Amino acid sequence: MAKLGNCVFCQKVIREGQLYHHGIDEIACEACAPSYGDMLAEPGSFRDFQTDEPLTAEQAKAAIDAHLAKGGALTDKMVSA
Repeated sequence: MAKLGNCVFCQKVIREGQLYHHGIDEIACEACAPSYGDMLAEPGSFRDFQTDEPLTAEQAKAAIDAHLAKGGALTDKMVSA
């Protein structure tokens, strides 16, 4: 598996196929990744990938509501492979 990078928080190596959180300029391993509850608490610390602007509370709530509607929870980590 190819190396994608190191977790910005703990420096763990992240490889293709592993779950991780992808930010604008950094990645975080699954253990260090933020949760949907973190986004709800601090929406401005997340960025809109299309505009590179901080998320508004309304944008964060819409993303969280969509996640919850699919059966997700606020404690779920925001990760993908």
